[in-house]
Amino acid sequence: MRAQVAILLSLFVASYAHAAKTEEAADFPAAPVSTFQSPYDAKASSDLVSYWLKAERKPADNTTLKKSDLTASMVQIRDGILSAKTADDLDARLDDLQKNYSKFSPDAKFFAIQMLALKPLRGVVWNLRPLFEKGEDRLFGKMRGNFATHSAAVTILRMVAQTTGLYLPTAQSAAMFDYLTTPRKTMHLADRFDSVAKFQMFLRGPVFTALDTAAKEIEPMHVIKGKTYVFDYQTVMGKEAFGDGIGQFGAYGDAEVLLTSAAIYRGMHNILVFNAYNQDELMNVMGDLAKMYGVHGVWSDELGVSTREKIEVLSSYESKGFLKLRTSRANAKLGQGYMDEAFKNLELSVKRTKDAYDILAVLPGGVNTVLNPLFFKSDLQPELGQGVAKLEAAMKGKTPVRNVVTGKSIEVDIPNFYHNAPPNLLKLLPQPIPRGQQLEFSMKNDIGETLTYRNYRDGQPKSYVASEWKRLFPNVSSNTNMSEVFRNLAYSRGPALILGPLSYFID
Repeated sequence: MRAQVAILLSLFVASYAHAAKTEEAADFPAAPVSTFQSPYDAKASSDLVSYWLKAERKPADNTTLKKSDLTASMVQIRDGILSAKTADDLDARLDDLQKNYSKFSPDAKFFAIQMLALKPLRGVVWNLRPLFEKGEDRLFGKMRGNFATHSAAVTILRMVAQTTGLYLPTAQSAAMFDYLTTPRKTMHLADRFDSVAKFQMFLRGPVFTALDTAAKEIEPMHVIKGKTYVFDYQTVMGKEAFGDGIGQFGAYGDAEVLLTSAAIYRGMHNILVFNAYNQDELMNVMGDLAKMYGVHGVWSDELGVSTREKIEVLSSYESKGFLKLRTSRANAKLGQGYMDEAFKNLELSVKRTKDAYDILAVLPGGVNTVLNPLFFKSDLQPELGQGVAKLEAAMKGKTPVRNVVTGKSIEVDIPNFYHNAPPNLLKLLPQPIPRGQQLEFSMKNDIGETLTYRNYRDGQPKSYVASEWKRLFPNVSSNTNMSEVFRNLAYSRGPALILGPLSYFID
């Protein structure tokens, strides 16, 4: 429960970005490529790390934090949130935060701006229902929604509601759940997401704007001269929590502020990537895959779900434009513009992560911040520092990454993958896997019995079109074993953290 609101938001957005990317519409908002101004201040970041390298201050441990460590602004925010009993109450509290934001102290602004990023998400689940519920899509003249995805979504929400009521039986947690799932009176049926493209525009519009505002506000907060921002966890756990005061307060230092900034930039990156590609058939793809996994019956002539079947489902939507780089009548390079913009936000996220690591690596043990510096010491985790350094290097261009298990290397070019984005992500999938392989084998044991065992390798990927991966791995050729390339990447340090979602196209 101690995760920042911004981090939760970035995970919320990322869950939609993993599956793919949107459809052709002339009025789709363009990525502001020409207006982007990087807020990163290399000198300020260097000064910040230098400060901690020379710092002799060793803050007290968590048990010494008390109510008096809260600023008056933070007390005001806490009391306001604790007074919210319903979704409408929470709406009103967020409006108050927005109105009084300029008057808050820096620590209060840090937490308030993250809370304000929630404002566009009021009733987002209600708005999404048309995408999951079965019905005729009047806009595109086809069916949207299906029982499989609808049933899975409702089940998840019920589990969240039940778990929240069991482990966080507070008015605040109930209000937050209702805030995301119920509409306000000013919301209208015509505004709901009756197409994936409409949902993409929502993410690219108000959600992206809220995150961008938060990023710009938090960016100058990273030089705070070693002070910490103290947060009262009763704000989210309720007034009755922490009766003995132990664990009630948490301190957020420079590293936590930087990682929060990194998470916001990563969330903005995810939104832009999600908008870069055609996602019109996303709900149908999700429904077909859900059926295969038995969410609503078993749609398979095989036992279990093989990579072959997943490839067949995804490939069947290629003719409908699914996962193709977006274009529009007004902008032939619409999707590429989003990918260019996404890279810039990813780059900022990596820089902020590197700055945070540099601070945590030199902080003394026993500090009262949320992240324990002991877990980031180079003598305890040398691989972590090497991974962060390699990650930073990979953002600058072609970089060799080494498989720490086999010692083999593969060259990765992350900037090129974004600036020369794949026109069709489905081309990254393994080659079609032929059917008809022998599924069962048998042998005689030492007393003459016949022992039958299954061929579990049936349906596994055999080959890839290496040229389709050349944007990311510049040295691959038609003779390259792509499976080995993927293994080298998986066992490397650093870049694999960025390219994780691409595993969807590998297996």
